[in-house]
Amino acid sequence: MEFQVREISVPNFYLPWVEAAWVSLSLPNEMCILSSVYRIPSSPCQLSSQRVIAEMTQFILCNFPKATLLMTGDFNLPSVFRINRQDVTRSSLEQNPLIQVLTDNFLYQTVTVPTRMCPGQNPSTLDLVITNDREKVIGTQTLSPFGSSDHMPVLSSIQLSSKPSKYTKQSFTNYKMMVEELIDANLEILISDDAEASWLILKNTLLESLAKHTSVTWKKKPKTLPFLVPKIETLCNRKKKFWEKFVKQKTTTVYKKYKIARTLLRKETRKLTVNYEEHLAKNVKENPKLFWKHISLCKPG
Repeated sequence: MEFQVREISVPNFYLPWVEAAWVSLSLPNEMCILSSVYRIPSSPCQLSSQRVIAEMTQFILCNFPKATLLMTGDFNLPSVFRINRQDVTRSSLEQNPLIQVLTDNFLYQTVTVPTRMCPGQNPSTLDLVITNDREKVIGTQTLSPFGSSDHMPVLSSIQLSSKPSKYTKQSFTNYKMMVEELIDANLEILISDDAEASWLILKNTLLESLAKHTSVTWKKKPKTLPFLVPKIETLCNRKKKFWEKFVKQKTTTVYKKYKIARTLLRKETRKLTVNYEEHLAKNVKENPKLFWKHISLCKPG
């Protein structure tokens, strides 16, 4: 799937306790605007936070009216969870500028379950997924928390015009044969007063030679974490089981068991990662490609 990702600069909207990143994902047939928003829970003014996020959202909607919007993040604004409810009143819209923008532009919030749960506290929906086309968001679900976080990760699937392939395309071109063929080619026909016609002949000659001497293979995408053993899957399932049990029962005893399973999983994955990277470093001379492949996968971006 061919696509281009570009950062979107949203000017003149700033608060030190609101962070947001916006990017455009351009596909052959459509554009998708993705964003990640974070509002610090200890921020002094909830109203000003809502106003800034509302202004950013309105800016994006005005400048990209035909794009699919997927706005995600930890908003720490429990009231925004209710934008799809029928009981949103005019007074609530006046008190919540963000809800007003979302409602006026027919945006939808797809997270319907709590995303933060702690023993002794009421569950709350703080992590949201907001879109202008809910038909394209084909699934929103929550997972058990990562690390020591008390927030549940939200996983959403969005259906765009192209489906990603399970295979990678690799092409191999014999440039030596191309050069030999082009040397023997009759390029004198390019000498013409018509520059456009000469360019088309040259371009077609090069493309035909390139296609002739290029072979294409498709390979299944390799695993990005080859060092993970079956034991890790067992520990992941155990952690998930205790979390789902805690969500149902909300008892401190079950939460402690979940924390033990989480700590054990983190300990084992870190140990396996360190051992794998030490193995790569020791064998870098014998297998440098594997070493640099791992480095490239670890690099951000």
